[in-house]
Amino acid sequence: RLGEGVGGVYRTDRAARRQRALAHDTWAYFLDIAASAQHECLVEVPFEDPTGEEHRREHLWMRVESIDGTAVHATPVHEAMMAAEVDGSTQRVEPGEVASWRVLIDDDAWGPERLDGLKERLQA
Repeated sequence: RLGEGVGGVYRTDRAARRQRALAHDTWAYFLDIAASAQHECLVEVPFEDPTGEEHRREHLWMRVESIDGTAVHATPVHEAMMAAEVDGSTQRVEPGEVASWRVLIDDDAWGPERLDGLKERLQA
């Protein structure tokens, strides 16, 4: 699958909870950057499949198109493998649904775990 350019990365529940907490704690700062429309901004949104014996979750990266209060409107940047309800159209994403976020600057992705460096970069 990786040779085809498509693959899955698995995280522990602990790592996923930590990343989500960081994203939520820094959401207001991310919204300020996204509202400036100077950089490409992405959000990571999990979609769950409650059917079957095994609990499955797919995380999709979505490009922020606009801001609506504390929510964003975003479109998927890749095709969903499992989340059939995502058809490529713009979706409203609430802050509580976000697993992470990224700001793309000069081919580098800045996320909540690199917030201090991102602030320095934007102030320069």
